Amino acid sequence: MAWGSFLRHLRLHFQLVLAPVFLLGFAQAGGVPDGSFLVLFLLVHVGLYGGMTAYNSAYDQDTGPVGGMKNPPPAGRLEQWGGLGLAAGAVALMGWWGWRMAGLGLFMLVLGVAYSHPRWRWKARPLASLLTVTVGQGLVPFFMGALAGPGGRGADWELYLLSLVSALFITGIYPLTQVYQIEEDRRRGDFTFAVRYGPERVFQTARGLVGAGMGLLGGVMLAGSIFRPFWAWVVPAGYAAFWWAIQAWGRRFARQTPHQNHDWALGVCAGASGLFWIFITCELSR
Repeated sequence: MAWGSFLRHLRLHFQLVLAPVFLLGFAQAGGVPDGSFLVLFLLVHVGLYGGMTAYNSAYDQDTGPVGGMKNPPPAGRLEQWGGLGLAAGAVALMGWWGWRMAGLGLFMLVLGVAYSHPRWRWKARPLASLLTVTVGQGLVPFFMGALAGPGGRGADWELYLLSLVSALFITGIYPLTQVYQIEEDRRRGDFTFAVRYGPERVFQTARGLVGAGMGLLGGVMLAGSIFRPFWAWVVPAGYAAFWWAIQAWGRRFARQTPHQNHDWALGVCAGASGLFWIFITCELSR
């Protein structure tokens, strides 16, 4: 039973929503999926992401819906120390791919601890939490993916612009995962971005930052040499679908329960991630 709870707190299905960041960096670097790539992918998304998610659960003690779990089980010392141990073990194994890969993994782990632990609790500060996620889930995994590829595909400016695309996308999406937890976060004393600025500002932020990221991605597709220009004409349709979903959710938000708003958040995030999965899978299969 305890191990079943621990596995649930890894929230592996939610980690797949974040995976396109790593995959985008890998595709930019001309990576070809193989056995080594699969092992590294699992270390990042199961070991590091999953472990730090369980670690965070031990301090959050959520009773309402959170990140893919509508009814989270109680989290205890197994989630705290088991999650931290799983993440640390993953970082140690990343040394096989070089000290830079392991260093980025360690940096992500440190950010996760500072985000969750009561001594620092960056999660309780709206801008600190947003910056932590921008760097720890938007930039670092992208560069880990780029390191995993052989390199030599595209120019440096394409690498840095695509990392900015990842940062904009993750920073825009992240507050959507807080907006249905506003009351619970407020009771816990976590002054998150959603608590500080409210639902309407969260939806505005998501539309603006994701739109900027999608526009920049379309520009790289047209001007760069990494991806087929065809995709630049698909981007506006993808953003239109995202914009419509946010508008539809915003109109319903105030009269829905936290569980219903959780389902909307998960659906919007999974839908946006799914579009990136299709795009990157097609590119990697070439």
